[in-house]
Amino acid sequence: PIVSGNILYYGGWGEKHPITAFDTETKKILWKYETSVGKYSPFIIDDNSFFFVDKECKLHCLNAVTGEIIWKYDSVYPSGAPVCSDKNIYLIQSNGLLHAINKQNGKRIWRVQISKNMDTPIIYADNRLFYADKKGFLYCIDAKTGIELWRYDNNYPVFRTIHDFDPAYFPTIWHYDSNIFFVSTDGNLYALSAKDGSIELKYKLDISLNTAPVMSADTLYF
Repeated sequence: PIVSGNILYYGGWGEKHPITAFDTETKKILWKYETSVGKYSPFIIDDNSFFFVDKECKLHCLNAVTGEIIWKYDSVYPSGAPVCSDKNIYLIQSNGLLHAINKQNGKRIWRVQISKNMDTPIIYADNRLFYADKKGFLYCIDAKTGIELWRYDNNYPVFRTIHDFDPAYFPTIWHYDSNIFFVSTDGNLYALSAKDGSIELKYKLDISLNTAPVMSADTLYF
């Protein structure tokens, strides 16, 4: 489930469980959206638009207030949840094919192949997209053009949460204060400059992790 304002959105796991918008103040159902195949990705709400990917790998855009379908985008098998910028929504497939889609009309802006070994969901910050692959590379992509700006070769994969069934709920790279943070399977915590990928911090961890760390304010908890 996800809450936006006074509306709770839930469901969507199959034909008998439509996606439902529930007004928490009036206790009334506002709308239902049925899809026989159910949802695949977490819900995303942005600028009164409601996004999700179904199990047929179609990205749906609904009006978050009325439930009216606005558009669908075909042929995506996402690795994690979509992310939004001011104008676009971005998805990366498990085979490393990255899509930029106009949020208003569902038209593709660009599509690029970066890596075929995706390992983390994408994150968006400062007009850039960041993600890591299974070979230990961390990528920075220009969100407007799809052009690769830099990549960092870590030699070791980024730490993965034990919840591999849905990595979208457990991001393993973070953007904070102009840096990209991640924990590597080499046992170190890294911070890279989001601008050029240079190392700002490398810290040896003395503990063994079995869940992804989380960041709040200027503190990392693990």
